[in-house]
Amino acid sequence: LKAAVPAVLNFPFGEMVVFFMYWPFAREKKLVRKTSLFATATIGLLLSSVLALMVAVLGVPLVKISTIPIYEVIKLINIMDIITNLDSIATVVMFIGGFFKMAIHFYGGILVYKTLLKVPQKHEKWLILFFGAFWTWFSITYYPNLIFHRWAGLKVSISYFYSGFTVFELVCPALMLIAIYLKEQQRRIGRKTDNC
Repeated sequence: LKAAVPAVLNFPFGEMVVFFMYWPFAREKKLVRKTSLFATATIGLLLSSVLALMVAVLGVPLVKISTIPIYEVIKLINIMDIITNLDSIATVVMFIGGFFKMAIHFYGGILVYKTLLKVPQKHEKWLILFFGAFWTWFSITYYPNLIFHRWAGLKVSISYFYSGFTVFELVCPALMLIAIYLKEQQRRIGRKTDNC
């Protein structure tokens, strides 16, 4: 719990708040809850399995100091000296996964700004261009390499902004859930009074 609460709470599970921006676009509103719970449970099991695999193969000390431990595990795969050097495939898969994750987070952020600033649909492309240019510049300027990125994320962000992340990733969703529940109760009471 001591290891999981600051880190795992924010990454990866805290990042799921980005999907709040996509839920209103779902055709089947009733499937949102079931799909979200299924996806969360599946990802939790997959992450736990991958973590257990990394610890079993590399050991705790090497997992702690590795930049990308799963990459180190994949480099060790050797099946009868035929299936080897799978690290290039792993790199491509991680790159594709990173691209989709970045795209989902980026457009989720665009939807937040579009909603807050009441930007019409026809001007959405200007938001995408502006924030695309800004975040590209910011990432190149502020994060010179992966080591610095990791240090900033794990030491600086969690140390100084942990309470803000907790509010954004736990308190706000809990308040939204309470508001939705109260609104639903109010709607039910309204229906009962209309029927009487």
